[in-house]
Amino acid sequence: MAIIGLDIGGTKILGAVFNDQGQIMDKEKQPSKADDGFERFMQQVYHVIDELINRSDESIQGIGIGFPGTIDQNGHVIFAPNLPVEQFDLAGHLADRYHTKVLVGNDVNLGTYGEYCELDIPYKNVIGLFPGTGLGGGIVINGELYIGQGSAGELGHIVVRKNGVKCSCGNKGCLESYASKKGILAYIKKEMKKGRKTVLKKEAKAGVVKSSQLRKAVEDGDVLTIEAIDQFKAYLGMGVGIIMNIFNPDLVIIGGGIVENFGKELMKDIRKHAKAYTLPGIYENTKLRHSKLGDDTVIYGGYHLIKSAMSTN
Repeated sequence: MAIIGLDIGGTKILGAVFNDQGQIMDKEKQPSKADDGFERFMQQVYHVIDELINRSDESIQGIGIGFPGTIDQNGHVIFAPNLPVEQFDLAGHLADRYHTKVLVGNDVNLGTYGEYCELDIPYKNVIGLFPGTGLGGGIVINGELYIGQGSAGELGHIVVRKNGVKCSCGNKGCLESYASKKGILAYIKKEMKKGRKTVLKKEAKAGVVKSSQLRKAVEDGDVLTIEAIDQFKAYLGMGVGIIMNIFNPDLVIIGGGIVENFGKELMKDIRKHAKAYTLPGIYENTKLRHSKLGDDTVIYGGYHLIKSAMSTN
């Protein structure tokens, strides 16, 4: 028996075949070709799945998919800001095509679930926060992924500043507007308009920057980038503190490229800021650590989503 875990993103599609023991036996990665429209994008999805099925020695028992957008409880894509898909029954379509069980969830929800299922310690209540271009979140309560009516976990859209920076969601002052690459670049661009200099001038104007470029700019002493990262850490820490107060979880996991590139020192500062916003007794009893699965968080989540569904049937 084998299960496919699929991570569909705005720029790439990553898939893996897992065996009975939850070990990755094979991987396939392709560009999503999202800019070429719906049909071309779906051909890329098929290609990744087809390659994994054709190379597998075992029959595929299910496909678990993480998708970057609003997903309802039935695996219908309601809205995807970075992909040419809207109001589409992705789970049903792929189930008909491959004649197997298909489950679809928000990518960061599944990333959190993947991290949770691979924990060495059996915590019951876990929150995941994954700052990247935006800021996604996931919630595990009593050992189960909590999705509400399908779209729970949008922790990046907690408002942390009244009449603050306008967010891509339409609100102002969302946590994502400060604790993300978008927030970092927005700060740099704002300061550049005042005449300040930065080595990331080109990236700021383009609106795209790699986490490794941010790290190098800080190491090179770029004052503007250092300030932007300090703001990122302060707001992410605030968000962690607020979330700890709401959920009182056993563990908060923070992942994504920025965290991976800046490492322990960044986590230390996030802890410091989180403590300032957390009620006494809650902070001390909540573990906070970085993601262990890296780029594989979502495919592990897809695998465990199918495995869990099969065990309850």
